[in-house]
Amino acid sequence: MAIASVTEASKLVGKTRKTIQRYISIGKLSKTIGSDGKEGIDTSELLRVFGELSTQDTTQISGEKNIHNVAVLNMENVALKKEIELLRELLTSKDAHIDSLNKALLILEHKKEHPTPIQEEPTQPLETEQVTQPTAEIEPQVEEITEAEPEKPKRKKFLGIF
Repeated sequence: MAIASVTEASKLVGKTRKTIQRYISIGKLSKTIGSDGKEGIDTSELLRVFGELSTQDTTQISGEKNIHNVAVLNMENVALKKEIELLRELLTSKDAHIDSLNKALLILEHKKEHPTPIQEEPTQPLETEQVTQPTAEIEPQVEEITEAEPEKPKRKKFLGIF
């Protein structure tokens, strides 16, 4: 049978490297030296301890994960592009609103700088106009002052305990 490294053995049996190394240290698995001089675990040992080995190719598993990841990333990419477009539209409308407010402010400032002249009424009566004197005299109104009654002092409440 073939000899697998600890990492390859962990992938074949679906366990972590730490688990494989722990099994080797307690004696459940034995290491062998291959023809090339490297230490490893014989696949027959893996079958003895763990039973059926994983028949799926690890590249196929990682390929399926990559396809899933690519699909998720594409969906996120589309959502982010839509969000960016909406934010750009919002920014454009905000800029247009600011421009309209600036124009309105300029119009208001322009009106303040150039006020329309108000015609003042003449203070002196014209010679052609007759000045009329009031015929009835205005009587001054006098109010009678009445003295108010002094307020009675308020009684203080006794807050004693009986």
